Amino acid sequence: MPQEEETARSEMSLHVLAAVLGTIKTAADIVAVPFLAQAVDLALTLIQTVETMKSNQSQFRSLAEETCLFICAIHSMRIEVTESVVTLAYLRALQAFHRAMEEISCFAIASADKKWWARFLKAQSDLEKIGELRQKLSIAVQLFNIAQTHAVYLICVQQYARSDDEI
Repeated sequence: MPQEEETARSEMSLHVLAAVLGTIKTAADIVAVPFLAQAVDLALTLIQTVETMKSNQSQFRSLAEETCLFICAIHSMRIEVTESVVTLAYLRALQAFHRAMEEISCFAIASADKKWWARFLKAQSDLEKIGELRQKLSIAVQLFNIAQTHAVYLICVQQYARSDDEI
């Protein structure tokens, strides 16, 4: 029974994440954040794919949850980063995240489409690949955090310069 409850909770969390992503997708279409709408599309595809997984589903589910959390972070931070301080580093970080999302999505779709015997034979190598993808996602998060810190610093510098001009 506890296993069934955990599975039900996991499925519910994916449905909640899909709903949140749908809202973010609508907002991303209105307020243009580079690569965000595409990343949301890929994350939604990943969630739909994870629901059909037969093997390594919990690892893919964790990867999907991490991806969605990062998208939520990008969406919430877009308020602080105005167009005047969008830096090349910020765009590269978002692009790195988008590339990682594409790779994760393609791998998940390919894994879901495998025959049962191929899933059985590739289970261990798939786990290793999931670890690699998680590492790429982590690197993209770190790049984003660095770029975000730099953008916030530029905002502070601009505000400080304006306050000096007013004095």
